[in-house]
Amino acid sequence: MSAAAGRLAKPKLRRLLLDSLRIHIPIALGLAVATQFSLKFFFKDARREKIAEFYRTYDIEKEAERLERIGLYEVRE
Repeated sequence: MSAAAGRLAKPKLRRLLLDSLRIHIPIALGLAVATQFSLKFFFKDARREKIAEFYRTYDIEKEAERLERIGLYEVRE
């Protein structure tokens, strides 16, 4: 065997963290932004619509009568 074929290349140790972060930081930021938008569109907006629909159709007088009927609410005059 020749001397050149038996030698291993030296590992790159300088700027190893910097080079790794240069790749992984944009990936992490991209995933974070994608996750935030997906949560907003699939969960937050749907929840906001459900809450708005609840308050559009909510009748406080009817709810007070129901609570009074089952004994959880007393009207004192």
